Order: sequence, then structure tokens, then C-alpha cells
Amino acid sequence: WAYQNISIVHDHGDNMERFIIGRQFLVVIVVFVINMVASAVDNTTYEESSADGKEENGWGFVPSILHSILFASGLALILITITLGQLTAQVNATKCMLDFCNNYLVNITIRISLLIEYSGLLHCVYLVQMFFSVVTGKPMLHSHTSFDDEGVVDHDEYKNNDEEDQVEQLTPQVQPHTTTTTTTTTTSLLYKKIFFWARVVVSCTILLFAFYVTLYALFMGKTTMWEGIPSYISIVIFFLLVSFVGMMEGMQIATFAVVNMPEHVIRESPVAKANCDLVFRETNFQAFLIGRQICVTVCQFMIARIITIDVGNTNLWGVSDTLQTLVFDTGILGAIITTIGASLCWRIIAANFPLAFMSNPLVYIILRICLVCEGTGICSSAFVLARGQKYLLKFQTDEQHGIIGISDPNNNDDAADDDDGDHNDDET
Repeated sequence: WAYQNISIVHDHGDNMERFIIGRQFLVVIVVFVINMVASAVDNTTYEESSADGKEENGWGFVPSILHSILFASGLALILITITLGQLTAQVNATKCMLDFCNNYLVNITIRISLLIEYSGLLHCVYLVQMFFSVVTGKPMLHSHTSFDDEGVVDHDEYKNNDEEDQVEQLTPQVQPHTTTTTTTTTTSLLYKKIFFWARVVVSCTILLFAFYVTLYALFMGKTTMWEGIPSYISIVIFFLLVSFVGMMEGMQIATFAVVNMPEHVIRESPVAKANCDLVFRETNFQAFLIGRQICVTVCQFMIARIITIDVGNTNLWGVSDTLQTLVFDTGILGAIITTIGASLCWRIIAANFPLAFMSNPLVYIILRICLVCEGTGICSSAFVLARGQKYLLKFQTDEQHGIIGISDPNNNDDAADDDDGDHNDDET
């Protein structure tokens, strides 16, 4: 399974980029679904006990303030998601990459992620990628299509050129069919170009529609936002959280990019130098990745709580029950906004301008927040659970398989992986 999974991602054109994009949406939609199915409902939390007057809830007699902090706020659900659903697997995936990939569930996840990207839901992000490619003058190393004077050139067409050259030397070339073959290839590339841009248009339309529906629901108070908060405050909080998550997503890419920069280049920006010194000091890099994971997940749950549509027993704008259930109630529109607006776009910006991104004074504040979150030890149980998972699944480290591990920028072998495992050369 490991060989097949790795081959799917690395040996088929731009599948790495496509997998990252589809997988990011998959992560966000899972958070929205978890928030929808497992969040505590405020209006059915407490009932007065007729016997002794104590407040009773579904979990027994829990003090009101403790219940409000853990359950009503969603903190318990967030901690479970971070510890069990993210950090535990990531700790093992850091050192046991081969065994972790040797799983048919990974194969299913890869294929679902590629299918999500292929659907075109997120294709508008390629417009952002093309824009920054033009601004910076850098070629798009990974894209579905590249444009030259003759139109579209499919990268997959040039795969295994060496093998094709060897076959070509042994095979007599039939000249009369050259024109027909060229015409067929041009027609095929034209169809690919039309299909690509059609998905870009559809994706942009869906994104605009998602923003319209979400902002309308926020203005009308038809979301699961906590009661008592005005609609305009909800919108401000929503955009602040999107920006905060985007900053942390971009920091992940920028920190790995500046590692390969010359020291004198970083020194030209005092703010970037201070941020780099902080993040790469001792074990701070590992702590930053863990703290960042916690902050990103908390913010994603808060965004899900703010923009998930809740119209009660009615339907928004009187649409059919099917449309209301599949589009509005599932949170898919909010997931699209979060994936594109709070993740992928910021990653592209950081990848193109890593030093400028690290020169933002807000980066230092966010770094401190991430380090404080990790320092609380609130999710340290993930390391214990990871040991249990490793023992039960009989994971072996990559060194035991004879593979030389890739150390983190701090040369700390115990560094945990980031939330998505996305800090690779392909995406950077």
C-alpha cells in the first residue's frame, strides 16, 4: 500500500499539488461536520431537579461553570478533535512515514482528495497562483496547464521522456501520420484547456455564492452563532478569524522557505530576523507547530460555529428540502470559504513572498500565542496516545526500515509534524 499510495501522489504529474488542495478542503469539511453533529445544544442543556434543586444535565451533576467552559463552549469537542484526530496520528507520521502510508485508508483518503480537486470546487485558487506567478515572474512549477505561444502544454505529456526517447530510437517513424497525430494532440489539449477554465469559472461562481449566502445568513441572524452577539460583530469576528487562520497557514510555508535563504538576506529585514530567531530557537520550532495546530483547529471550530446556517424548521429563501439539506445545512459553503480564504490563498502568498511575510510584526505576536498554547500542555496527552497507537499498529520508525529521516530545521528528531504534513518542497 505504501508504494501504491506514494506512486499516486508523486508519479502522476501534479498530483501532489492536487492532493494538498483537495485534502485541505477535506480537513475543513470534517471540522464543520464534527461541529454540526457533536456540539452541545444550549437550550436543552439543563433541567431543574425537583428533588434537591440542583441543575442536572445529560452527564450527571456537573457544576454550571465547568459545564459552560467544557461543553457549552465546545472546548471539550475541540480538544478531542486535536488530540485524537490530529496530533496523535501526526506524531507517529513524523517518524514512521513508511508504515503510516502502508494503509488502504490512506489510499482512500488520497483518492477522495484528488476527486475533490478534480471536481473544480477550489479551482479559483489557481487564479491566485497565476496572478502571483505573473507578479513575481516565477514560473508555475505545478499546475494543470502551462501556457506558451502555441497554447496549452500538459506536463503529463512530457513524463518519462527518457523512456520515450529510447523507444523512439528503436521504432521506425511513420511520417505520413505526423499531421494527424499533431492535430489530435492539439484538439485534446484544447479540450483540456476549456475544461480547466470552465472549472475555474464554476469555482469562482460558487465562492461568490458562498460568500453571499454566508453574509446574508449572518446579517439575518440565521446561523449557529452564540446568542446575544449582534450580526455586525459576528461578521467582524468572522473576518478576523479568517485572517488569523490565514496568517498561521502562511507562517507554516514561510518558515520552511526562509530556512534555505542566506543569512545576510534575512538580516536585511530586522523584523523577519527577530521572528526567525524566535521560531528556530532551541525547541521552539516543534512547539510552534504544535501550538499552531491547536490555534488553527480552535479557530476553525469557531468559524464553523459562526457561519453554519441554522434556519430552524424553515428553508432559506424557500428552497427545496434537498437543497437546504445538502448545500446549506451541511456547511459545505462555509468550508469552501474557509479553505480558499483562510488557507490556500495565504499559502500561495507566503510561498511567493516568504521574507516579506515573516517581516509582518503580527507574525511575532502569533508565534508567541502558539508557543503559549503549546506550553500549557493541554494536548500533551497526544504523545502518550501516539505511543499506544504505535504499539497496537506495530509501527516501525523509518530508521528501522533503513531510511534516513529528514530532520526539522532545529535538527530535533522529536519534532512533530505540522497539521497537514504540507511543509514539503512541492508546495513551498
